[in-house]
Amino acid sequence: MFHKNYPSNTLTKRLPVLLTTALAGALWLSSCSTTETRWDSPILVPPPDAQSQSAQTPATGPESMTPAGQPDELIQPVIERPYIQTADDVDRFQTAWRITRAYGLDLQNLEAKIDEYGVTQIHLGGDILQAVDDLILNPGKRDYVQRLAQRLDAKNVETLVCSHEIHLEGRTFLFNENAPLAAARQAAYRKALSLIPELDGVVLTFSNALLPPWDASLPPEYPQMSQPERIRFLVDLIRPVVVDELGKRLYIQLEGDSPQSSEWIVQALQSVMDDSIVAIVPSQTTPLQNALFQSFHDQPRIAELDLAGVQFGGPRFIVENWTDWPRWQSLRNQEDLEGVVSDIHGQNGSLLNSPNEINLFAFSKSGQDAPLDHTVLQADWIQKKLGLLPMSREGNVMSNLLANSFQWNAKMSFVQNMLCFSDNGGLPDPETWSLSQYLSSSQSMPQEQKYFLRRLLEPNKQMLIDMAQESAEAVGLLEQAIWDLESLQLQLDSMVYNDLHRRLEHQRFMADVLHYAKQVIWGFEYWKKTRDEDEALYLEAHLQKLERLADAMEERYPKDITPGNPDRIRSWVGRIRREFPRVILGWKERQWNQIKEVAIHQTGQNSVEIQWKSALPASAKVFAADQLPIFERMVSVSSYPITEHKARVENIEPGKIIYLKIQIQSEDGQITNSGVFPFQLESSPVM
Repeated sequence: MFHKNYPSNTLTKRLPVLLTTALAGALWLSSCSTTETRWDSPILVPPPDAQSQSAQTPATGPESMTPAGQPDELIQPVIERPYIQTADDVDRFQTAWRITRAYGLDLQNLEAKIDEYGVTQIHLGGDILQAVDDLILNPGKRDYVQRLAQRLDAKNVETLVCSHEIHLEGRTFLFNENAPLAAARQAAYRKALSLIPELDGVVLTFSNALLPPWDASLPPEYPQMSQPERIRFLVDLIRPVVVDELGKRLYIQLEGDSPQSSEWIVQALQSVMDDSIVAIVPSQTTPLQNALFQSFHDQPRIAELDLAGVQFGGPRFIVENWTDWPRWQSLRNQEDLEGVVSDIHGQNGSLLNSPNEINLFAFSKSGQDAPLDHTVLQADWIQKKLGLLPMSREGNVMSNLLANSFQWNAKMSFVQNMLCFSDNGGLPDPETWSLSQYLSSSQSMPQEQKYFLRRLLEPNKQMLIDMAQESAEAVGLLEQAIWDLESLQLQLDSMVYNDLHRRLEHQRFMADVLHYAKQVIWGFEYWKKTRDEDEALYLEAHLQKLERLADAMEERYPKDITPGNPDRIRSWVGRIRREFPRVILGWKERQWNQIKEVAIHQTGQNSVEIQWKSALPASAKVFAADQLPIFERMVSVSSYPITEHKARVENIEPGKIIYLKIQIQSEDGQITNSGVFPFQLESSPVM
């Protein structure tokens, strides 16, 4: 609960009397830009009693003059504003694209794609601007944003700018409405939005700011505030200017830079949300990440979709999110959802004209009433973009390659389909990453998810084997994809073929990097608990593998390659080596009864058959789920040990995605659990 509510008009009423506030605000703003350009101190507006005296005696001299271009409204906001259309006046589903980098962005191509896919909003952030202050203090950024906003305005497309708060290079912020820096933050929004009147609003975010509110310091003599209260204060500080005064849109990003900070943002906004604020709710692919945001289903919101596959390294990597397509359609048809937003162009490249544009194509079809059939959409896309005919051998090979891309990316980046370990397809920062950061105290999180997270803090041998199996499945899928692509070399345009081959080879490298990194991180935790000699040899082998992979990446790719930066790989090795010295006696690779060559086929209107091989004779079971993470059904395959396995799963609803998981037990009692294999039944299969 919050100790105090901040009325929307309180802050602006007090601005005229804040003489020292204005001076400190102007000086502070000049230090927070990403450029060396500075503001001169503005002419201060005297308090009301001084104003009445000066009206009777006209002032003379330079002190009475306002220099050209000075931000008078920094202190005294202009009350009369032209009417600007607010969010409530627009009744249409918002399709928003987020652009975080200007480099490589073809504006003509962007405009053509906007028309093609029916885009209604563009959100600008990242390298383009860190906060609204950049529009004031950096003329180059201001001119770029203004020109783009004008072009979009001519197409009836709205432009919003992302702003990270707190935009402050210091470490202290008082969270007090009378503090000078509070007035300065309001002034920054007022000035920036007046400089570019074509802007339609602000996307407020708290992660990756110069000073995130949860890192700000308060002097000991000031009342301490909880993290949600700090966030609430900032929202109540900015909303009166952006919404009430200027009539612009205000969106708020609910996702923080960690599960804990995301929870603080959610807690803060649950008590402040109203119709004038729209929440951007992450729409992730795992139950774990969805649980925290379910409480916002009654609030104005737009859903964040990963159409580019950014969490897996897209659009640099090939990521077809076909398992999300039915969910996108259900989101599109929700009456209380105002729209969606997705990253389109950023550090990992552009989604436009990449293989992952198939996700944009699929989403553009999600507004129709009929269920999306991913095989039909794939066939249309492959024929349109690659020139491969549907139902031909080449068309089927490419269709399978794209469909499997989601599987190998999920198996590379996730742990047991629950925890996303990778950072945009690469290794996370070893200096900030920790297992404990994923343990959330959210009461809305299902017990099975809390249980899984707690297991990660105390991994056992079975978990390490299952993680290795999941990584091996990713490697197998990628190697099959490379072989399949090479079989199409003569049928594809040479530039298209080389581009696809380069992406797949890069992902194949990263599959090994992420596999050994996960074995190192969780294997080290297990070794610390057991001091097992075999585990020490496994750990040494995995560390040496990472060192060799870093060298190979450096030889093959530019030094700053991402994902797969060699220095980051070596930093992870160094982090473990600080507590685990090199083993002199040697090393050895982990061995287990590996599940291989998994294949799933539809055998009827309501059934599938799954086949696989095991490295050693084993008995087997297959588990099936309609929704993760709970597997409701089990099919016993064989009670005696064999190496070639086959199972049939019945009573599956056509058009729905089913999730399958294999478990085998060898004669010595060793168990191997596979990763998750999604499969969608066609409504009218060709048998």
